[in-house]
Amino acid sequence: MVVRCYEFLDEDLSRRIDNPQREEFLRHPSSQFEEWQVRQDAWHWLEEEAIRRLRFKHCSLRTEKAYLGWIRRFGEFLGYKAPEGLKGEDLQDFLTHLALKRKVAPSTQNQALNAIVFLFKEVLHKEVGPSL
Repeated sequence: MVVRCYEFLDEDLSRRIDNPQREEFLRHPSSQFEEWQVRQDAWHWLEEEAIRRLRFKHCSLRTEKAYLGWIRRFGEFLGYKAPEGLKGEDLQDFLTHLALKRKVAPSTQNQALNAIVFLFKEVLHKEVGPSL
């Protein structure tokens, strides 16, 4: 005797799932994400927008890779804080962290500064502010 595993596909669609089940199913995926995952998604959008702006400005591929690396490190440093809440003080704290904790060279700090200033000006359309 052969058992049909996919016989449910032959059923009428309206009989497969009723409205309360459908509502529960649609509500469930929205609650399965943790807060940090939602914040990371906002940063993913920033990266995509940064790529778009860098390519619009005809920057080299190496510049694109370097800037994206610094944007990712900046996001990790801030715990993927909401992009709307970014301030110049966050950049200053990040640069201080690079200099004191990671002990990076001044030229590396300058590259990080340029990448994050690009993020602020071109992607977020914000001024870094007088904190630097």
